[in-house]
Amino acid sequence: MSKRLKVVRRNKKFGVLTADGKEFLPFVYDKIFRDDVYDFFELHQNGMVSFCAYDGVEILIPTKEEDVYVNRQARMFEIKHKTKLLFYNFNGKKVLDEKYSSETIEAFRDGFVILSGDFCRFVNLKGEVVLSGFDQIYEVLDYNQNVLIVKKNGKYGVYDLAGNKIMPVRYDRIEINHGVCKGIDTVHLNLTAGY
Repeated sequence: MSKRLKVVRRNKKFGVLTADGKEFLPFVYDKIFRDDVYDFFELHQNGMVSFCAYDGVEILIPTKEEDVYVNRQARMFEIKHKTKLLFYNFNGKKVLDEKYSSETIEAFRDGFVILSGDFCRFVNLKGEVVLSGFDQIYEVLDYNQNVLIVKKNGKYGVYDLAGNKIMPVRYDRIEINHGVCKGIDTVHLNLTAGY
C-alpha cells in the first residue's frame, strides 16, 4: 500500500494522494514524514503532530510536537503529559501503566527499565515487573536473542526477557556476540616495587 501513496505539496500545504490521484489525506499539513519501515505517516500541523497508518487508521491523536518522541528502537511513541511520560506502541495502544510515569524510564524494544531510588527494575510490555533490585539494567539486541545485562555492586550478569538467569551476577564485564554470552573476570594485581 505504501508505494501507492505519495506525499504531495499543494498551495503550501501537504497531503497524500493515492496512485490514481485520489486524496488519501487532506492538504492541511505543514509537513508530512513517511516511515516506510513501520508504515505510518508523521503529520505536522500548527505545532501539533499526529500519526496515521498507511491504511488510514489514526494511530495517535494530535499532540504538541515538543511533547512527542518517536522511539524507533523500542517501537513506541513517548508522550510527555504534564509531569508524566506515557508510552504507546505503533498501533496506538498504551503499553505502560501510568503508575511508573513519575520515575525515570527508558523504553526498549521489549520493555522498560525504570529507575526508582537506588535500584532498577525491568517491566515487560504487559506491565509485569520481570527483574528488580539491580543498580543498572540494559537490554541487548543480538542476532539470536534479546537479553538483559544487569549490574549490581560493580558486577555484571545476564538474564533473559522472562527474568531467568543465564549468567550469575559475578563478572567484571559481559561480552555478547552472535548469541554467545561471555563473562569476563579481570584480575587486578597490586605490585609494590622497592629498591
